[in-house]
Amino acid sequence: MYERKNFTYILTILDAIEKIFIYVRDVDNADAFYTYNEQMNFNASQVLLLVIGEETKKIDEKLKAEYPEIPWHLIAGLRNRIAHD
Repeated sequence: MYERKNFTYILTILDAIEKIFIYVRDVDNADAFYTYNEQMNFNASQVLLLVIGEETKKIDEKLKAEYPEIPWHLIAGLRNRIAHD
């Protein structure tokens, strides 16, 4: 069995994803999303993507290995791009 902390990380990721879906539901393209609501939804979504990337890095490698269809390294890489570029 996996450590409990992995479930916390996964629940945090799922919560962030749900919030992003809420923030994007009223716009139909990237340009509109960028300017929508004075960029508050865009900025909030960026922070949530950072959270998703951070939590992904914390998940045990053994657990990640069981789900190779999930691009774990790309998720973490997106976090790095947002944070550093």
